[in-house]
Amino acid sequence: VNDVTQKMDKKYDGVWNDLKDDTNSVITMMTSIQEVSKNISNGNLSDLDMLKQIGRRSDNDELTPDFIKMMEAIQSLVNDANDLAQAAVEG
Repeated sequence: VNDVTQKMDKKYDGVWNDLKDDTNSVITMMTSIQEVSKNISNGNLSDLDMLKQIGRRSDNDELTPDFIKMMEAIQSLVNDANDLAQAAVEG
């Protein structure tokens, strides 16, 4: 469960191979989501520009825009904390 490290690599015939390719595409996407989530949890928001460039992947994509909103909110909090710290230093 939640192991997205294994892709299907056997060659299948017809629609079964299409299903394999689509499954591998989902695995690639899940791996990407996992990496972005890991980066955020470590305080690394460097994926924000890439996500903004990608934007919404489909009409029903809520995940990418929500990642963007979340990262922007975190960045805003960091900026506010830095501003408050600077104001405290300046007296």
